[in-house]
Amino acid sequence: MANHRLKNAKEIAKYRDLALKKQKNLDPITGLLILKPALDHDHATGKIRGVLDIRTNSWEGKVKNSFSRTGVAGLGADYVQSLRNLADYIEKDWTKNPLHPTYKTEDEKRVLKNRKAKKVRAKKKIKNE
Repeated sequence: MANHRLKNAKEIAKYRDLALKKQKNLDPITGLLILKPALDHDHATGKIRGVLDIRTNSWEGKVKNSFSRTGVAGLGADYVQSLRNLADYIEKDWTKNPLHPTYKTEDEKRVLKNRKAKKVRAKKKIKNE
């Protein structure tokens, strides 16, 4: 059955429904309930991997394509290992590091927004006089 190919939409739907039931209707990537199921497959091998929500499936494809388009893959980086490393990197404790100069707190964003709105109101007032 290793090289069995599903023949048509009916077989795809049957396989997808069985796989979805085995997954307890949960998306293996997000852990969320699958609302719009999509039968996911590896585009390089053609092998079906499982069922994802259609949005997760789209996101996974975009991540893979982005990895290739940016040139990281061309440097010899392994896609799957890079994803694992990315998650570890993001979860690392960075709290002792300084803030980036472009970062704004919610209060700073509010002040800037209010300042811009005040300038717009002032320009409108001058224009209407």
